[in-house]
Amino acid sequence: WNPATGRPIREPLRGHVRWVGALTAALVGGRTTLISGGADGTIRMWDPETGQRIGKPLTGHIGAVGALATGKHLGASTVISGGADGTIRIWDPVAGQPIGAPLTGHTGPVVAVATAPGDEEPAIVSASWDTMVRIWYPPWDATVPRALLGHTRQLSTVTAGQATSRRLIVSGGRDATVRMWALPDPGDEPPPAGHTDRVRAVRIARFGGRHLIVSGSWDTTVRLWDPITGCPAGPPLVGHRGAVEA
Repeated sequence: WNPATGRPIREPLRGHVRWVGALTAALVGGRTTLISGGADGTIRMWDPETGQRIGKPLTGHIGAVGALATGKHLGASTVISGGADGTIRIWDPVAGQPIGAPLTGHTGPVVAVATAPGDEEPAIVSASWDTMVRIWYPPWDATVPRALLGHTRQLSTVTAGQATSRRLIVSGGRDATVRMWALPDPGDEPPPAGHTDRVRAVRIARFGGRHLIVSGSWDTTVRLWDPITGCPAGPPLVGHRGAVEA
């Protein structure tokens, strides 16, 4: 889409045979590449300038691919995927091949993945319907994932990043809570109260020099949170008449 006019730039990118559940973008071989994951179990790459597919689909997940992120491994770009099969896979997008074995530990579908800032290679953060957030430290295939407990229902979303002086993981789920976990030693901090229905989206954002946590919920509100205190940063943003999904 052209953001200035709101009109499509070209024909739709076609190739998936079922719904598209995840999107991201990365520099692959020096060029910006769109990456999509679908319910057909494939991950596909696209040239946004031409709309053409790049390489063959990445296959390996059993069932839908509902989560994508990008990361780094030995200085090169990677694609990280989470699937309905409960696994996380790491891919070399240039070679079109997986890196190592699938990461296993979740007992439900993986619905969100992200990378957590670190001193060298980033850790991988995942959220699942099994109510757990997990951290996978490199080398991923030799690490027992750490489970962050606290959510009481299925997870919907997770993100990670720098917020003021803290490195945070932020998650949200069907228990209507937003939870914040400080790295490198995440504790079980109580969640701030506010949302009254499932939280579908969380972000760490910077507004006018100030970091805030942003969350969107099926209760139709967007809320802002202070990443230091965990308290609301002002009243909820209202206006949507239905669930906030992103």
